[in-house]
Amino acid sequence: MMLDCPYCPQMFETPEVHEDHIRAAHPGRAVHVCTVCAMSFTRRTGLAEHRRIHTGEKPYCCSDCSRNFIRLNSLKAHMQSHHREKSYICDLCYLSYTYSTSLKTHMERKHPYEHKIDRDLKRYRNDHKNEFSDQLAAELFLRNLFSTDYQICPYCNVHVPNLAEHAMLCQFRQGPSWG
Repeated sequence: MMLDCPYCPQMFETPEVHEDHIRAAHPGRAVHVCTVCAMSFTRRTGLAEHRRIHTGEKPYCCSDCSRNFIRLNSLKAHMQSHHREKSYICDLCYLSYTYSTSLKTHMERKHPYEHKIDRDLKRYRNDHKNEFSDQLAAELFLRNLFSTDYQICPYCNVHVPNLAEHAMLCQFRQGPSWG
């Protein structure tokens, strides 16, 4: 298999001669070239890591779930997202997330009406924080101000647009009631 120089029309029979040519004829350019796909790298470690794509080697293993990764930074990202405590919990469906931004994205996509009401409530509450002495009265006033077609779930006290569906989910999560 002949190796093409990525910088000029010359071709080479071995990787060593190919790399020597690049160093001599094209200083400062990527020297290390993959023999499978001809992708080039400035560092030997970059090429070694890249070769794993072709070989299937995944030397970095998660100690919690045994999943393997080509790159160390991929393992680190996996550990951050899958094995950290998930302290951000959706009040509507109880899914949990590692990051507040993930919960916010979930709310925007899965509960868009509730997300809009919560956002508007926060804005209004901040603008009118001194107008109410009783927190419960303020909450009820604000909920009614921003939504007339929402109802409060008797199981979790969350304001929802589809009470029947939400209450059934809450009831299921609480388990059977034995009276």
